Amino acid sequence: MLTPICDALMKKIAAEEVVQADETPLAALLSLVRSCEAVGINPREYLTDVLMRVRDWPAARMGELLPENWVGAV
Repeated sequence: MLTPICDALMKKIAAEEVVQADETPLAALLSLVRSCEAVGINPREYLTDVLMRVRDWPAARMGELLPENWVGAV
């Protein structure tokens, strides 16, 4: 899947002395991609679906949109 690309980008981020990898938006995105891969879901499908839902999703139910809890497009 996307793991080789993620690994290469994380190495590039880690090489930057000014910015810590865990403080960048790119690192957050890569973390989501890896989480999707870890639970066997397509990162592109997940992100497409979640980005369409999140604006109107109740704050109390945000945990349902995490990769490990995601049920896909309804």
